[in-house]
Amino acid sequence: MSPEGPEVRRAFVIEMDDETAAVMRVLEAFALGGARLTGLDLKPEAQDGLRLRVMATGLDDARADRIGRRVGALPVVRAVASGWMSG
Repeated sequence: MSPEGPEVRRAFVIEMDDETAAVMRVLEAFALGGARLTGLDLKPEAQDGLRLRVMATGLDDARADRIGRRVGALPVVRAVASGWMSG
């Protein structure tokens, strides 16, 4: 269980297909989940893929889990990992 509060930063690392709308589909899940995005980092990956790192605040464990499941269910997503940092 992670600490609660507005200062808890969560990091999501998403590996996805290199498709035009893939990033927008992934970010939509964060908007629907009420996340406040604090950072994005997008890099190409081997085998025609992309790696997106999303930093967000304002999420409790349940909402972060829902976002992770929603993102992981997208057909353009290959893998999702998430964690938190305080401070």
